[in-house]
Amino acid sequence: MKVDSSWVLAKDLDRTMQVADNYYQSVKKTYNLKDPEKAPSRAQLKATILSTIIEDRLIELGAKRELGSDFDRVLALRLAEVIKDKESLEAGQALYGLRRDDFIREVLVPSLRADILESRLFMESKDLDGWLEEEKKKASVNIYSSDYIWNGEVVEVK
Repeated sequence: MKVDSSWVLAKDLDRTMQVADNYYQSVKKTYNLKDPEKAPSRAQLKATILSTIIEDRLIELGAKRELGSDFDRVLALRLAEVIKDKESLEAGQALYGLRRDDFIREVLVPSLRADILESRLFMESKDLDGWLEEEKKKASVNIYSSDYIWNGEVVEVK
């Protein structure tokens, strides 16, 4: 899949699917939940994950565009702040069932990118949801699978 100028590899999708499944299983176990009677199909889950990946890539590209050469420095500073809290970091790792580096890469960094962009947009009297809605409409998204289609808002199962 390609989102504007950014490639998303099959391994990225597989990794994100695994993170989502780990999180779901952890929440289900913690709150003693049962599977819903009408659970979404694997294809529907994959479409939702693809939509999330597209949104993350658009946020990443937008944050880099907004902050320019300062982006990596700002992200590193924010990340250093967050990982100081060892207890929260360990709790997040346990919740998602990930090793430290994987949790940082798969969960913390995307969240921090969104926070950084949202802060920048706030200074311009814009909000992230509105910005993302507009970016999705403008984005060039190519999904190299005959099973899914991008409709300008979300990925749908064909």
